[in-house]
Amino acid sequence: MRKTILQLTTALALVTIAGAAQAADCKITVGLVMELTGPAGEYGQAGAKSVEMAFRDINDAGGVRGCDLVTDTRDSQSQGNIAVDAATQLVQ
Repeated sequence: MRKTILQLTTALALVTIAGAAQAADCKITVGLVMELTGPAGEYGQAGAKSVEMAFRDINDAGGVRGCDLVTDTRDSQSQGNIAVDAATQLVQ
């Protein structure tokens, strides 16, 4: 649960920073690495759904400075090395 909250907080902070530089009618893609499968898959799926619901609410309210939020979610398979690879792909 703490990890999910940290991920959401980090994502929202990045979105806020990115939103300041974006023009109207744009999309801000937020990359997420979540445990969608594996031993922690149940928790990661719930976290991913929570992010999607929050982004939907934000977008329905006008987005971030007029930009819609979208997610690019990657599965870590509950394995650290796969999570690192997925995060590296997201930032390249």
